[in-house]
Amino acid sequence: MLRALVDAAERFRREGELPPTGYKPKVPKWIVNLEKGRPYLEGPYTQKEVRAFLAPDRQRSGTPSKKNLKPYLLSDDARYALGKAEPGKEEEARLLHEGFLTLLEEAHRETGLLELAQLLAFLKSSDVEQIRERVGPRDLVQFRVEGKNLTEDGAVQAFWSEYLARELMAKNRAYCSICGKEGPVLRILPREVVVLGQKCQVSSFNRDAFTSFGKTQTENAPTCFTCGSDAVDALDYLIRAERHRRALVSNPEASGLENQLAVFWLDKKVELSYEDQTYDLETLLGSVLDNAGGQTGPPAELSQLDSLLAVPWTARTSALNIDQSCFYLAVLSANKGRMVVREWFEASVGRLRENLRAFLDGQRIVGPLGEEPQVFPIPALLDALKAGDPNLTQDLLRAAYLGLRPREGLLGVALRRFRNPRVLQNHRALHPLAALLKLALTYEREEVKSMERLDSGRNEPAYLCGRLLAVLEEAQQRASGWSLNSTLTDRFYAATAAAPAANLALLLARAKVSHLPKIRREGRGYREIEGFLEEILSYLDAQQGFPSILNLKAQAEFALGYYHQRAEFRRKS
Repeated sequence: MLRALVDAAERFRREGELPPTGYKPKVPKWIVNLEKGRPYLEGPYTQKEVRAFLAPDRQRSGTPSKKNLKPYLLSDDARYALGKAEPGKEEEARLLHEGFLTLLEEAHRETGLLELAQLLAFLKSSDVEQIRERVGPRDLVQFRVEGKNLTEDGAVQAFWSEYLARELMAKNRAYCSICGKEGPVLRILPREVVVLGQKCQVSSFNRDAFTSFGKTQTENAPTCFTCGSDAVDALDYLIRAERHRRALVSNPEASGLENQLAVFWLDKKVELSYEDQTYDLETLLGSVLDNAGGQTGPPAELSQLDSLLAVPWTARTSALNIDQSCFYLAVLSANKGRMVVREWFEASVGRLRENLRAFLDGQRIVGPLGEEPQVFPIPALLDALKAGDPNLTQDLLRAAYLGLRPREGLLGVALRRFRNPRVLQNHRALHPLAALLKLALTYEREEVKSMERLDSGRNEPAYLCGRLLAVLEEAQQRASGWSLNSTLTDRFYAATAAAPAANLALLLARAKVSHLPKIRREGRGYREIEGFLEEILSYLDAQQGFPSILNLKAQAEFALGYYHQRAEFRRKS
């Protein structure tokens, strides 16, 4: 994964997306302007009022001391930048500001920039006091000299990169675990990344059991400065860029480990050309991870992907072989300041295309009211399960992108949700659950197409029993004039899905006595109900009647039979 991130950094820098080494976007609250030696203060700004600046950044933790001073060059909070003290911490502010000035002096010596000299002169003058009085100790302060943002100067950026390399290198030499070259390696990585609101180290060693040969911290997974900083910069960009990230599970009340963020990218940017339209392949491949956000249909990009999977892919640039492009995906969680990689894989686009087609075909199913068959992105499927189990995310990702059949555990969780009476009456929750059951049952099997909607020729006993329960429920509803808030399904679905023989004969007898005569008498579609009963019971007689007990797969057949038959009734009504 680190090697792929280093390669990604090269692509993103070529495309102008990645900040300079050791930089990240920051939004200052105050901007101190120096023009002809006279200072004036801009602000306070909110994040919406001013654009983010690319500014130096580094990992900073622990209590500040003479041995633990880590100022950011030219852009820092007011304790460092101006010596603004928090109540009772005057000595600490003096120490932090001294470290900021020392770093500025070093930058001035190495770059020779006159603007740095101007800034130093101001910070050491009494003029700084009028600025210091107006800002808060933790406010982020940026400096601009003669209209120039010094953090954007190439010489300053080169100095910051070299300074970090000197600061972070270990004494020992080793082979870099990414590029394989021998040389100085990092003692700690340049900075953290922010995963779902938590600052995290990309790699860390917090127990002696994880270390070896007396090495400390990142020396146990040696990386040179270039590879380490490129990997962190690329991952930080992927996490921040809307184009490359999707929240798979985001529950503010859940633990950090339960929430999951996916980042994905291609080894190169690819644009597809089809019928005079151009499509961004990276966006299309990521649409499987889109959050539908409560909308009824699938996200627009997922519908486009679904359509394009049925036609050959042609790159806008004719020399580009799309199938050989490589797709990367990582699923991350945060755990008390440490990054957890829950899933990581890479796959060629050629392989991916076949796998995605099988995944979408496998889950495509008619709506609960008989709407046209629809597919769902993975977050919508996970939300329907309400399970919070990271293994289910892994199952769906591997099915979608790697072509691995979903494990039986997914079927069990989906069935538990499906037989909940409240879910059975909730069409929005029921549809993705039915899609999951179909995916688990028919993935890469012949019936993947016929099971999109009611298959009246299917003679699986469990499927027929599910259909029969839906017909009996419809008979009850018609007999009542569709006035019932609760039907026999609410009471008998779970028991009947597990042991059809114990319940269906009883429900059938009750319908013949209580519901069917009334439907016939009041002209509410008796012949249609009678036709379905005769068809289903004749198939079941040929299959030796009602099965006694159903295993998990048979229960999924039962659920789909019930769902399909009920959707068919709703479509006609």
